[in-house]
Amino acid sequence: MNGKLLTVRVNGEHDIVVARQRARQIAAKLGFDVTEQTRIATAVSELARNAFQYGGGGAVEYSVEGAIPPQLLSVQVRDQGPGIANLDDVLGKRVVATRLAGN
Repeated sequence: MNGKLLTVRVNGEHDIVVARQRARQIAAKLGFDVTEQTRIATAVSELARNAFQYGGGGAVEYSVEGAIPPQLLSVQVRDQGPGIANLDDVLGKRVVATRLAGN
């Protein structure tokens, strides 16, 4: 198995559930244990929800690299939202330094 498997469009609450279910199913087929399946499904669900709530909808794309185990599962969540206005601050040292200083 190699390449793109599936794309789930996220335009409503039901699509978030479908994206989560597909993530779990694909992870199970690839041999991830139950804990890993839950983690993957949860991450996909949260990202899909963010795409729906803040990005005006989007898509979840699942793909696999490698023909034999261990394989790499890739999940990309895309939306058309404006993004995070202060991304550099969120990801940068200023946020960490502020938290450490207790501010």
